[in-house]
Amino acid sequence: MNTWKPNLEETKHHYIDWWNHKGIVLNMWEHFQTGVKPHAEVQAPPTPKSLDQKWFDPKWRADYLDWYVAHSSLMADMLPVANTQLGPGSLAAILGGVFEGGEDTIWIHPDPAYTDDITFDPQHPNFLLHKELLRTVKEKANGNYYVGMPDLMEGLDVLAAIKGTDKVLLDTVIQPDVLEHQMQQINDIYFRVYDELYDIVREGDEMAFCYFSSWAPGRMSKLQSDISTMISEADYRRFVQPFIREQCQKIDYTLYHLDGVGAMRHLPALLEIEELNAIQWTPGVGEPQGGSPKWYDLYRRILNGGKSIMACWVTIDELRPLLDNIGTDGVHLEMDFHNEAEVEEAMKIVDEYRERPGIAHEYTDDVIRIDTPAPLRPFEANLEINRIISKIEGDEERRPISSQRLKTSRIPGVPVKPSVIQAKDDTPVTMSVFDAIVAGNGDAATAATRKALDDGHKPQDIINGQMISAMSEVGQRFQDGKAYVPQLLMAGRAMKSALELLKPMLSGTKSATVGKVVIGTVKGDLHDIGKNLVASMLEGCGFEVINIGIDVPASDFVDAIRENEPDILCMSALLTTTMTYMKDVISALEEEGIRDKVKVMVGGAPVSQHFAEEIGADGYSDNANSAVKVARKLVGAE
Repeated sequence: MNTWKPNLEETKHHYIDWWNHKGIVLNMWEHFQTGVKPHAEVQAPPTPKSLDQKWFDPKWRADYLDWYVAHSSLMADMLPVANTQLGPGSLAAILGGVFEGGEDTIWIHPDPAYTDDITFDPQHPNFLLHKELLRTVKEKANGNYYVGMPDLMEGLDVLAAIKGTDKVLLDTVIQPDVLEHQMQQINDIYFRVYDELYDIVREGDEMAFCYFSSWAPGRMSKLQSDISTMISEADYRRFVQPFIREQCQKIDYTLYHLDGVGAMRHLPALLEIEELNAIQWTPGVGEPQGGSPKWYDLYRRILNGGKSIMACWVTIDELRPLLDNIGTDGVHLEMDFHNEAEVEEAMKIVDEYRERPGIAHEYTDDVIRIDTPAPLRPFEANLEINRIISKIEGDEERRPISSQRLKTSRIPGVPVKPSVIQAKDDTPVTMSVFDAIVAGNGDAATAATRKALDDGHKPQDIINGQMISAMSEVGQRFQDGKAYVPQLLMAGRAMKSALELLKPMLSGTKSATVGKVVIGTVKGDLHDIGKNLVASMLEGCGFEVINIGIDVPASDFVDAIRENEPDILCMSALLTTTMTYMKDVISALEEEGIRDKVKVMVGGAPVSQHFAEEIGADGYSDNANSAVKVARKLVGAE
């Protein structure tokens, strides 16, 4: 190769040291072009005719990437690498997921023909597209820059993309053996796909990776399990850790993407993987970025665990304090650069520290200490998943709550008479409607509800006295970190099963529901797990819920309100680029003259109370449990 980067050999040396837990790498995520002298006279391609051309036309992307790298700063350890991403987690598309190009990213929708037997078709169009794109970009590069390895992802994240997040989380409870087998199937396919793509992008043995624009002298990969914020430590060790370990054993250089405060509880399991080289930390929406003192203890623990670290979006003013506190061995800095003057300033600082001896930090504690102005429990929610998981800790998954423990939690109104049901092994089991819902046992909840009706209890009393109380209890356990998302989903399913028996008896009854809610994720946003959890909690606590899905335009919200006449409209957004659309929906309600007919609630990772007030919403919640309280207040039930 004869790349456009004059100091490439020096950067390679820095990376080799870093993979071996020594020295500093000074890089940035992606690149900037402002004020940069082009490395070659390369013209930008014409504006793409469509989003499909922008993302899925190999020739157009090759022309664009050639221009992009030619005009990007390559100072310090910034690498000349073409970003050939086909969406985060593109292995899901290779396995049948459906591509959709967006303005700023590529969405991958679930496979409409999904089956639990996961197979690999080498002739699948999405796999052929990967290979054609990489070959076309490499030909265009002509040795001037690396062709980055796409971010395939793996494991639970890939399965969630092709099957649906809710379904995968439920599988941890309903069919764990099948799920474990699927994790191995995905890993086996991952290695086949990786090997073919590596043979295209490699330069000799060395390669670059799109994510974090990083380099290695051999096969490398970025590994992750973002869905792990929603599962227990025991489930992580069963469904994630063994398959990450296998990847680390088969791939020379591995970097784990640890995403969000809610994922920090899985760090001990990661440090147990001897072959894992490094851990990258992404704090998540609503948290300070990677250079903050809040994360010093986390970095020390990783370094003392024998792994290198990657700190992202570090600013110039955070650079010296960070290196003073965590040392200079095994530190990869993904800086928040905007111009080459900032790069030069950072290079001078880093050069000073490279000349100093390394700093040793003792770590004798199993607790990650985080300095913060206010008390903080060890593991908060990952705000990237709609702030729905709050203060998760402990290991009490899927355990029925005893009747004695919950006597004071029940809402008065109907005696709780246990019913006798038959378990699948024909063993008699005594369980009330309340306990069956809390345990997530749909069959037991249905049987107990039928028994309560036979004993003469009124449907509304069963709902108020046991169902709503049970969902409130599960929500509180979730809030307190004593239950996880699978348990919340199972409780919702159990409640719905029992409620089906009661619905025919409630028709036309004024007091049948607390209120009616229309809920949806706004236009341009395809995230639904947080929205679905809020919907389940609302329904479980007595609301009638009309869930109109994801990517909902303002006109559809208006139509849903006209058609259903709800008390509340709930809108969700997970992206800063889509949250502003909530204001457009409220404006549409005003223009149609129906704003005063419905209360508006908003939520999602980037949304705040201030933003809700700014756009004229009536309510805001940052998690599923408090959403119920806000909704009840809006309809006058509290």
